[in-house]
Amino acid sequence: MSRPSNGNRPTNGSPETGSGYLEIADKGFGFLRSPDQHFSPKPTDIFVTPDTIKRCFLREGALVSGTLQPPHRGTNPQLRHVDTVNGMAFQDYTKAPRFENLVTIDPEQKINLETDPALIETRIIDLVTPIGKGTRGL
Repeated sequence: MSRPSNGNRPTNGSPETGSGYLEIADKGFGFLRSPDQHFSPKPTDIFVTPDTIKRCFLREGALVSGTLQPPHRGTNPQLRHVDTVNGMAFQDYTKAPRFENLVTIDPEQKINLETDPALIETRIIDLVTPIGKGTRGL
């Protein structure tokens, strides 16, 4: 999270900005957590409304940065406008295809795990669960 640690608002009239990794709660709202704070909840974490999460197609774990609405008494600062998501400009992020919507391809080249004929374990893995380039193995 890149917020001033003293909590003071900027004096030059420019809006305060912040960033962090999005953690979404069960009720739909979220907070931007900081790796500097080991992703632990802190009173200074930036609040993200459920409407912002839905409108901007934000996903848990995304690195989000944007301008903030100053905190009111007893509340967290709130994300007002999303500028970048995962290092991409927001406009580019919305155009990027989602992983679930990508076309799958069949592997063309097999990865051979069997390196030594004496190792029966790798031979069994090759027979039971062959792995190819482009596949995800468990």
